[in-house]
Amino acid sequence: MQRRTTRTMRRAVVVVLLALGGAGLTAPARTKKESSLPKLFCQARYVYVQTYEGALSAELEREYPADYNAAIGVEQRIQNWDRYKLVAGNQQADLVFVVWKARPEGNRLPGQPTEMPPISTPPMPDPGAGPGQNPRNPQGMPGQSPGGLGGPDEVGVSHGGPGVAVYPPNDQLAVYEPQSDESLDTPLWKKTEKDGLKEPRMTLFGKLADAVDDACSDATGSSK
Repeated sequence: MQRRTTRTMRRAVVVVLLALGGAGLTAPARTKKESSLPKLFCQARYVYVQTYEGALSAELEREYPADYNAAIGVEQRIQNWDRYKLVAGNQQADLVFVVWKARPEGNRLPGQPTEMPPISTPPMPDPGAGPGQNPRNPQGMPGQSPGGLGGPDEVGVSHGGPGVAVYPPNDQLAVYEPQSDESLDTPLWKKTEKDGLKEPRMTLFGKLADAVDDACSDATGSSK
């Protein structure tokens, strides 16, 4: 009698284990969280680094040293990252990294007077100014060519009235897909942060690198 009871209990345990095993096999697989980054970040090989004031140059270093140094810092981190290769021009790139350093002079346009004319008497536009040009800056707004390509509107500028442009108060790093006319379209990724491009941490770049590594790891099973 005792042997029959023991056999019955063993059979019951086996049935339960088989049932649990079968449930595990038929349960739907857990889906991975979809990445918010475009696939281009994982497919890209070549990147170009610039500022909203333009390409890296001796003139840029002289006139906008903070932007220039931040861009150099981003280039160095890209080289250490070893995911992308740097190229010398926008047309050779799959991605364009653009840096913006907060302006300590109160975020006014370079050369803009301290006191602006009252709103009731806005400055008259320059009849000879081309599309996208500012009558106070005939060469185009910072980061903007005379044809109106790119510029502070892509940085997130808000206009505070006639002749007034208020720039982002914090550092910014953005990534764009290059355009044939070298303009800056809607960013693929953009974040702003106080001192986000400050050495030695440069936290904005770290956030971008982590996001790309996570997204590409989920897509391919590896970090590169």
